[in-house]
Amino acid sequence: MKEFEAETHWLDEHRDPTEAAVVRSVAAQVVAQYGGDLRGMRRALGISNATWVGGGFAVRIANTSVADSMAAEVALVRAMPPEVGHPMILGVGTIDGHDWIVTEEVRGQNLHEAWPTLTPEERRRAIQQLWARVRVLHDATPSLRLLVGSHAGFIPATADDATAAADRVSAALRLPEAQR
Repeated sequence: MKEFEAETHWLDEHRDPTEAAVVRSVAAQVVAQYGGDLRGMRRALGISNATWVGGGFAVRIANTSVADSMAAEVALVRAMPPEVGHPMILGVGTIDGHDWIVTEEVRGQNLHEAWPTLTPEERRRAIQQLWARVRVLHDATPSLRLLVGSHAGFIPATADDATAAADRVSAALRLPEAQR
């Protein structure tokens, strides 16, 4: 595949330029396997993974070449109830030591970016929709528990840790008591 030049994305400014180019090359190879072209996709937010979205696809490439860095995530996603709403996984693999995942593109706007523009009713509806998905996950916890370690970064180790995290988020977002 012909290598293409790309302007350094702000998420890659602190990364080794050679390694960022390898990740970009892996992304281009993966997208091409699905009939896409990375040049027509936009770079999306993501720190631990480099992500591109467009043309019906979302591709995430692990920024570090650590074997099986995405395997646990893929297993968890495949075990989650469909009501959670994760995009359909189209493929997974590893190239040059970098794990990758391709999913269908789900059009939308990042809630963090949209929040300031939402009316109070739209915010309530968004919170209710998120909470409905959290309840589905909560109900599925017994079957998912074996797929997520107690300190995997997504699940607090104790109820006190969860409460402390919720308090920090509430304070950072300056949520009124009713929203807390």
